Amino acid sequence: MKNINKNNYLITTDFLRYLPSRFYVLTNIFLILPFFANLLSIKEMGTFQICISILNLICTIFFDWIAKAVLRFYDKNKLQESLNKFFGNIIILYITNYFLFGILYLIFHGKMCAYLYIDRLTLFSIMILVIPCIIRQFLYQMLRLYEMPVLYTASIIIYQLLLVIITILFVHIGFNNVSAILTSMALAITILDFYIFKKIKRLILQKNNNNTLIKFEIDIIKKILKYGIPLVCTNFFIWGLFHYNKYFFQSSGNFNATGEFSLAAFITTGILTSIFSTMLFAVFPRILKRFETQRNLSALMTNLVRLYILYFVPLALIFCIFTKDIVTFFSTDQYKEIINILPFWAVCIFIHELGKIINVKYHLYNKNYIDTLVAMVCTTICIAITYPLVNLFGIKGAAIAMTIGFVTWIATNSLIKINNIKYIDYKAILVCLAVSLILSTAAYTITQPIKLITSSYVGKIVQILVFTCSYYYLLYKYRKTILK
Repeated sequence: MKNINKNNYLITTDFLRYLPSRFYVLTNIFLILPFFANLLSIKEMGTFQICISILNLICTIFFDWIAKAVLRFYDKNKLQESLNKFFGNIIILYITNYFLFGILYLIFHGKMCAYLYIDRLTLFSIMILVIPCIIRQFLYQMLRLYEMPVLYTASIIIYQLLLVIITILFVHIGFNNVSAILTSMALAITILDFYIFKKIKRLILQKNNNNTLIKFEIDIIKKILKYGIPLVCTNFFIWGLFHYNKYFFQSSGNFNATGEFSLAAFITTGILTSIFSTMLFAVFPRILKRFETQRNLSALMTNLVRLYILYFVPLALIFCIFTKDIVTFFSTDQYKEIINILPFWAVCIFIHELGKIINVKYHLYNKNYIDTLVAMVCTTICIAITYPLVNLFGIKGAAIAMTIGFVTWIATNSLIKINNIKYIDYKAILVCLAVSLILSTAAYTITQPIKLITSSYVGKIVQILVFTCSYYYLLYKYRKTILK
């Protein structure tokens, strides 16, 4: 019992240290989302999100896994006093991969423009945007390693403010809307990179003994590739689960459907992913340290999943229960079908972030290839059933196919054991899920008098706030019973 309470305290403390940064992000998102929804036509929204998904794919295949390898192997190389060689080979991988990416861009950019109805200048701007993005990803991992949540929070605030200001400026001077946003992102992230690097440069040099040895070390490269290549494949298939529907509609010329899916993705990833991802983001360094020092992880991981469910189920349910009100706030009248797909996106975001916690076992034991195979099968199922479901249910069919893919993915990974280790107590997880749904039902019941008194827009906002506050009050009141 004492160990459980200690783990709950450590997890919650880690989470709360980074949570303020998410509140600032959410504050800005509540301004940015309506701004973009009104600035962009439904076709432009689709084009913009296609560009962002291309950027995500490029970073997923070529660069994100390198940044994650920094986080995964930092402590081990620190213990071995080989950080200078390790970072030298990280730099080699970044340069090599950007060179490979550039070659592939030159070969395929014409076909991509024709297939996705994107002009060449817009696609080229994505290639330029990749550079500050990969630097930011690396610097964010360093902030996690050095436990600097305040600087992390400040950097996000700076980025969000700069993005809005620079976008307005570029639109005013005559840029088309999509190019204005992409160019603003590049400039804002570049300024952010300089800001973060200036703040932590001395610390990086001290930790690295003021010396980074850029020399090819086959053993280091092999270790990183063994960890990273399955991760690339897994993330590619997860990317396919999230984004295939957009390409399905865009390539067929159904730009309105692309725009509907794009805004649904924009809203849910902007709000829910920002909050849900904070849990693993904050706790992962602690997990790695325990693993490297050969301490038992079962209690920590079980409580991490339990807290994730208890903290975040009501937030996902808000998008399922109050869908119409959320759509009214964030979109315009041109998005007519988004109300039918937003709940599916909320559920998929919840499952995806929960699955990332469950799949930490693959990262720890360098068995990411298992998740790769599972993700490949689930994405194949999603692609196979999308067309017939779209024929049956329209745009909602694509959302149903995506949800089926994610449910299959997390269910399969939950059943897989690594080295016969009892990694997570799933019986305790299911109990927590049931408790969370009961508390959510009770909280929703409390909101019903408000619904009877007024059906105005302000009343709906009050209803959402009362639902949220009631849930967390009930959770806090019965926390000892729930988490015993």
